Amino acid sequence: MLLSKNVKPVLVFDGRHLPAKAMTESKRRDVDITHEMALSLIRECRARNVDCIVAPYEADSQLAYLNIKNIAHVVLFKMDLNGTGTLVETAKLPLVMKCPIEQYSFDKFRQMCVMSGCDYLASLPGIGLAKARQFVTATQDSNFANSHFNKKVLYVADVEKALCVNAGELLDPKVAFQLALGNLDPFTLKKMDDWHPDHRPSEDIHIKTSNWNDKGISSHPSMWSADFQSYLDEPCPWQKKAKVSQISAFTRQTRRVVNLVTYQSNH
Repeated sequence: MLLSKNVKPVLVFDGRHLPAKAMTESKRRDVDITHEMALSLIRECRARNVDCIVAPYEADSQLAYLNIKNIAHVVLFKMDLNGTGTLVETAKLPLVMKCPIEQYSFDKFRQMCVMSGCDYLASLPGIGLAKARQFVTATQDSNFANSHFNKKVLYVADVEKALCVNAGELLDPKVAFQLALGNLDPFTLKKMDDWHPDHRPSEDIHIKTSNWNDKGISSHPSMWSADFQSYLDEPCPWQKKAKVSQISAFTRQTRRVVNLVTYQSNH
């Protein structure tokens, strides 16, 4: 559906479990989605020129980073069985929370969510969003859970060194690259595929769709390509025909192999 509307999807998959959420994961995970299952979907997406990335840990922070960096203009999550979702606009959060604009910050919103219940610590009995808002607006203290929301291990291109992190383990840059591509099992780091960004889908491939005029393949350049940033810098890149890059950013400059870094969101 998205491809037929000229929308370029980017699928982000969960990687490993965060150490800070070990207790929550042990209670929640009755059935795990194996990487073999995810890899089957990733391969189908690659054939359609649909980008996929496996986050070092949870997909949530990776999605936030892609959105903040304007790589993904919209984040789709938690849709119902009919594909329907609720539009969330961060600029309107203080209105929903009934919080005066002059007292509102996204840090306070995050702290409200932590206090009302999150996966990093046991929930406080009898504390919902309304009471949490009252407490948060009266204090500026941070805590363990809030620090984990602030800093995550992410996968970022074109950085030359790794920075300190307080949530998760840093991997060797080459291992991080292969993990992000989906070639490694997130938990065992066993090699399961050998795909590279320079392996582009064939233009002659035929994918069955409900519309004869719909090829079922994204015409937009891959986010892995060397010219993707210049593509984003154009006024309306989605209205222009994609130009296939001759070589990926990761092959062109081997010294700038992707690392895992800490990203702190202020949005």
